Amino acid sequence: MPVCRSGLAESESIRHSRAGHHGHSGRLGDDRGAAEYNRLTTDEDTRPPHRTWCPLTVETLAHILPASAATQPQQVAVVAGTATLTYQQLEQQVRELADWLIAQGLQRGDRVGLCLPKSPAAVTVLYAVLQAGGVYVPADLRSPPARLVGLLADAGCRLVFTTAKVSDALRAHWPDDIPLPELIAWPQSGPGLPTSTVVPAGRNQPDSPLTADAPAAILYTSGSTGRSKGVVLTHRNILCFSEWARTYFALQPADRVASIAPFHFDLSTFDLFSTHLAGGTLVLLDEQAVMFPSAVVTTFRKQQITACYAVPTTWIQLLERGALETSPPESLRQVLFAGEVFPVPLLRRLMRALPQAAFTNLYGPVETNVCTVQTVTAVPGEDETEIPIGRPLPHSPVEVLDDDGQPVAPGEVGQLCVWGPGVTPGYWQQPGLTESRRVQGQPDSYQTGDLAYRDATGTLWFRGRRDHQVKIRGHRIELGEVESALASHPGVAQAVAVVISRTGELQIVAFVQAPEASLAEADLHQHVAGKLAVYARPHRIIVKSSLPTTQSGKIDRQTLILWGSDD
Repeated sequence: MPVCRSGLAESESIRHSRAGHHGHSGRLGDDRGAAEYNRLTTDEDTRPPHRTWCPLTVETLAHILPASAATQPQQVAVVAGTATLTYQQLEQQVRELADWLIAQGLQRGDRVGLCLPKSPAAVTVLYAVLQAGGVYVPADLRSPPARLVGLLADAGCRLVFTTAKVSDALRAHWPDDIPLPELIAWPQSGPGLPTSTVVPAGRNQPDSPLTADAPAAILYTSGSTGRSKGVVLTHRNILCFSEWARTYFALQPADRVASIAPFHFDLSTFDLFSTHLAGGTLVLLDEQAVMFPSAVVTTFRKQQITACYAVPTTWIQLLERGALETSPPESLRQVLFAGEVFPVPLLRRLMRALPQAAFTNLYGPVETNVCTVQTVTAVPGEDETEIPIGRPLPHSPVEVLDDDGQPVAPGEVGQLCVWGPGVTPGYWQQPGLTESRRVQGQPDSYQTGDLAYRDATGTLWFRGRRDHQVKIRGHRIELGEVESALASHPGVAQAVAVVISRTGELQIVAFVQAPEASLAEADLHQHVAGKLAVYARPHRIIVKSSLPTTQSGKIDRQTLILWGSDD
């Protein structure tokens, strides 16, 4: 079994994988792995610990499909509606397209845009890019053309797989001073590989094998300056989490995993790579289908879904608008959520609706992938208002540090910082920003900007964003504290606090989602008066039947700020 330690290169090539190498026989995170992790992180003078344990059963992401196709070629790998692809069929299509990309002159590290609806064709392109040694750059088709162009141009994509409609929009908005990448309509209207005007110009792939430290993807996130940040993820970054998750959730070939997250969202790495590492079946739900919660729940039942990873807002929509409580999918055994706080009253309802399922809270920004885990072993009691983010993964040491970069005592709030092979090598073409997020310049480290504390047992509890810490009239206020106080009201399903400026004065405006929209603002003010200091109480509390979400399914705070400003 290959072992991944930070900075260690792999030696196998994708050609060796196609010859039959396969690693499904080994378990990850077993007692030997845990013992070695403990040994490596208990030596003196290793805090924060840098030497971490990350066993891999494949060399790179490009090895996953050949490995599974070699052992179970007729197992269904991808389902989308009535369309299916076995591992043998998918690997054959991927191999042919990868060979075509290499013939077109695609080099190691070349970026390839993925501007396609979620589909088997998109899965084929994604894996083909990886097998050809390229870097896939997924984009949100719902974005305005100008944003798509800016993202693809920033990444320096050499090729872009897209639809005819999006291709026309990209051409119309592409700036004259930047070379237009080759735009490839996919899938083809007829059989065969794409036609292309790309001239190989004598470019050949190097003989050296693809390594785990090679870049695999660039995922773009919003930036505070208005410029999107491209987070570079290596094969190792993604594999460390995907391999761990495959074992932690005991994924098997019989599992059928629902893919709700779009491919430009980091949750999709679990859907794709953990599922296919296990030899399971990936059931794609496209962006349109996800907009109809009742249709999603119906798909869960019809497709016998066993696992699904989604943001809490999505689970809440399935619960409240998808008839999940009245017609629960009995096959579902793993409910995973991440990306935002799950309101405990709604989590309680979801757990009662799916008593057969295990519930797991995962935490980690794109830059570190998932780095902590908390399995919710019992339905939270009526007096519980939050759940922890848990404990670090074996390959992701975590520290809670103060403003001077020193560990804080248990119970004290500080910034959550992460080390290990899951941490991004940096932001695409933004070295200054990359360095600013390192912990005292240390490699393989990342300052998350999230606040947390460790309790006496070592369990981590999330306390909001550092940038959600505001100072009003000289008082430091955590918006997360305001949200927790409101969420503890029995009539509130979810609460979000934002800060607006009125005539130069900062004010806290809170929005609550309540099943009964008649919930009185005065009652909520009275409720928080007993929980918050005077200076931390919201200026306004606005009750809504639902709260707006972003394209990735998280609460849209910018829209709430606009609502609060207009109110």
